[in-house]
This record gives sequence, structure tokens and C-alpha cells, in this order.
Amino acid sequence: MVILNNGNVRAFLQYLSILLVLALWLNEVKAQCPKLLDDNGVPTTNPTLLLCSKDPRTLFISFDKNFGSYSINWGDGSPVTPGTSYTTGNVISHNYAAGVNNYTLTITIPGPPNCTITATVVKEEPTTASIQVPFGGVTRACAPATLQFVNSSTNGSANTIYTWDFGDGSPTETYPASNNGATIPHTYQRGTVDCGTTVTLTAHNKCNDRQGSVSVAEYTPILIWDLDKPAISSDVLLCYPDTIVTFTNTTDLNCVKPGEGNVEPRTEYWRFIDYFGPGLDSIIDWRPFGPPRVMHYPGIGTYRVELRERSYCGEVNTFQTVNIIAAPIAGIAADKDTICIGENVRFTNVTTGPANVYRWDPADGGGWQSFNAGKTINYLFPGSYTVRIAVDVSGGSPSCKDTAQVPVVVVPDPVAKFTLSKYVGCDSLTVNVTNQSVGANSWTWNFGQGTTSAAQSPPAVKYTTPGEYIISLIVGSNQGCSNSVKDTVNVYSSPKVSIGVIDGCALDNTVFSNSTVFDLFGPGILETTVPQMSNFQPMPMPHPEVTKLP
Repeated sequence: MVILNNGNVRAFLQYLSILLVLALWLNEVKAQCPKLLDDNGVPTTNPTLLLCSKDPRTLFISFDKNFGSYSINWGDGSPVTPGTSYTTGNVISHNYAAGVNNYTLTITIPGPPNCTITATVVKEEPTTASIQVPFGGVTRACAPATLQFVNSSTNGSANTIYTWDFGDGSPTETYPASNNGATIPHTYQRGTVDCGTTVTLTAHNKCNDRQGSVSVAEYTPILIWDLDKPAISSDVLLCYPDTIVTFTNTTDLNCVKPGEGNVEPRTEYWRFIDYFGPGLDSIIDWRPFGPPRVMHYPGIGTYRVELRERSYCGEVNTFQTVNIIAAPIAGIAADKDTICIGENVRFTNVTTGPANVYRWDPADGGGWQSFNAGKTINYLFPGSYTVRIAVDVSGGSPSCKDTAQVPVVVVPDPVAKFTLSKYVGCDSLTVNVTNQSVGANSWTWNFGQGTTSAAQSPPAVKYTTPGEYIISLIVGSNQGCSNSVKDTVNVYSSPKVSIGVIDGCALDNTVFSNSTVFDLFGPGILETTVPQMSNFQPMPMPHPEVTKLP
């Protein structure tokens, strides 16, 4: 254990100060070292200098500062090149022999500033990518399959990087220079290639990068096939007595289009399970794809079918289930078969069986509509209407559909109409009524003064008291339809004339007032006029008189 006292601490701090000063001095000295100019003429520490050719080439180097004596090791085994001084703007050259290699260039400048400058000299050709398939290798196969590819690129160097893309969506694979000439396996899985694809190899080294482009090679076509997708097309739900089912092989064949190559003949195998009873199948053995298979089933029940299919890539199978059920029987009922205009009629769905889709046409111009338990409607026009219902089993064949209908007759209402011989009278009135109704077989009259009649042609009606009277007629038809009409007669009281006069003498103005009462505006309403003035002249009478009316 070292025990530090004040003296030791002081000595230690002085030592650290010396080290710091030395480090700063070394950095300053190093900062005074010249730098090599790279291929773009930029002073760079440890630059990479390119000679993009495998033929003999001369390298020219220059620096950004003047310096004194130096020595250069070119890294190719040639003698070291000495020099007494260097002045900026000058170049130093060296001839590299033919070949492809990386060289470490070392320039030593003895101190001060005691510098060692290094650079990498890359002598190579731009790489050209190329792909081959090994002798006896395949370029078409059924997935999963492993195919092999050879990296046959040329002008590869230690700096070349290779990237493989196998065209099946898998991640790309990147390899160093040692991949050149190597055989690369790749496994194609099912469902990753749509029949044909392309393998791509990308190669680049520093000279490719200098040119601004990579080298790309493609190998095509690579044909990768898969299993077929078996499928059966048929009715899966039928209604008895429809028991005939046609089965069609609708397998999706993999890669059979022109150029896709998977054209080996296919074969099929049918098994109609329990067709002859439990455990007794009907078999159509392996044979090339044939016409649709027509099967006659014995009756209501559930039946299964298996289809097997073989292709170059293997065997697959699928199953189909067929159900034969009882057929629905459509039915619709109306609570009335004959109605009057505007009268409600109730329709009820009386379908039996397994139907689950119901539609009806009430024949009112609205077309087909959803229909479940029942509907109530009325018709505004006379005529004969045929109301229909259509039922179905969802997903069923045409044999699971049925229709029914019910007629409804809308009869016209009778026409109620009559005319009157008189409509107005004074004190009393006798009216003859003429019945002009059409289509009626019953008549109900009310004459408004307490009398009624059920006669088709009623007797004359007498009104003895002033007033307003409403005559109404309700008519009915054989079908129970009705209609009505009304009219009005008025009986007025005769007017009572009354004239009043004020006493006066000859040559005086005399005022007369009209106090006549009549029923123009209703019984007992007084009708008066503005008093009239008259100037009477003397008459040649010995004793003229003025009569005063009460």
C-alpha cells in the first residue's frame, strides 16, 4: 500500500503536468506532418489510392506540405525509395507490376517532425457478376426443393462483396470475396414462388464503386412448382325429390400456363362414401381427368364425397358434403277474399318445411318485399289482385324454392246520388226525392225532420216548420260496401210588412221606417232599412188625413 503525504502528492501532480506538456508537444509535432493527397486531390489521413487495372500501372503521389528527407516503402516488395526533400506540387511515382492486390504504402519522415504516413494502394479490375448452375443441376423443381448456384463472377478481388437474391421473398445473403467460385445452395419453400422467378447476384468492389455502378447478373427462369389445389363443384344442399348431384373436378392446377412448365398429366380418384350403405363406397379409380360425375342418391340424408388428385408434385385430396332435405311448401292465406276499397285485408305466411327466406308481392305496385309472419294492407282501387309468396332455403339448389298465390277481389263502392224537386220554400215545403244511386241494393234515408225510409224511391217529404234540413242517403251493395251523400233544403217564414210614419202636416217632411220581419238571415231576424223622408204636397181634399199603421 502506498501512503501519500503532501510531498508525494505534490510530486505526483508535477509528473502529470510533464506528461500533459509532452502529449501536447507530440500532437503539435504530429500536426506538422504532411498528408497525402487522395485520388480527388484532398489531403487525407490513411487514404485509399486506386489503380483500376490488373495490367502494370504507375502510381503518382503528392503531399500538402514541404518536408525534408524521407523514405517510401511501396508495399510490393520493391526497394525502398529514399529522398532528400519534398516540395509541394511535385509528384513521386512508382510502377506496380501486373496483378490484383492491396498494398500498404508507408512514407517515413525522420524527426522532427518524425512522421510515418500510410496509405492503401488497391490494384484491381471492376468485378463482373456472373451466375451458373452446376453441371447436372436443376432449374425447375417442386417445392420444397434445394437448388444450387455457382458464383462465376470475374475480376473478383479481395475487396469484392457479393449479394444474392433468390427471388422468393427470403432475405438477401451477402458474402465476402471468398464467395467467388463458390456453390451456394438455396431451399425454395411451398407458396413462396409464383411458378417462375429470377436469381440475382450483385457484385461490387472499390473500382465498381469508383465507377458509380455495381455489376448485376441474373439467372432466369427458375421454375418452382407446387401442389395443385383440389376442389369440387356441386350443389351442397338439395330438396327432395331432387336427388341427382353432378360433381365437377375444379382443381386449381399449379403452373400450367405457357412457359410455366408444370404440364405433366394429372389423374383423379373419386370416392362416394357410404353410397351403397354404411361402409359401402362407390369408387371411380385413378384415371385422367374426366367429365363431371353424376350421382343418383336414394333419398333424404347427408352424403360425403372425396376427390384425390395427383400431379408431378404429389397427391392432394379434398372432401365435399351434400345434404338432401325435405322441400319447403309455400303457402299464403288471406282473411278475406273479397273486400271493399280501403278495407284492410290480413295476409299470413302458412309455408311449411325448412324454408328460411320469404318474399312476397302484394300486387300493389311495390314489387317483391321481405315477408315473415304476416302483413296487413288495403287497396285503394277496385280490381282483381293476385298476391304471391316465394320461399327458399338459403344456399339450396333450385329444388329448394317454391311459390304460392292467393287472389283478392276489391269491389267498387256503390254510388250514392239523389236530386230534389225543391230546395227552398216559405212557411212549409213539400220535396220530391229522386234516387239516382248506382250499384246499390239497400238504401237508408234520413230526411232531417225525424222521418226515415229504406225505400229505393222514397215518398214526398213535407216540411212544415221553417228551418234548415239535411237529407242524407246511405247505400249498400251486395258485397257489403257502402257510400253516402247529403243535401240541404231550407224553409223560411213569410215576411211581415210593417211601415211606421211620424205625424206631420202638409208641406212637412215625413219620415217612414221599414220594420218588416223575414227570415232571410235566420228565423226571427229583423231586417230594417234606413228611414225614408218624403215631402207631401197638399191635395185637393177637404179633410186630408194621415193613417198611422200599428
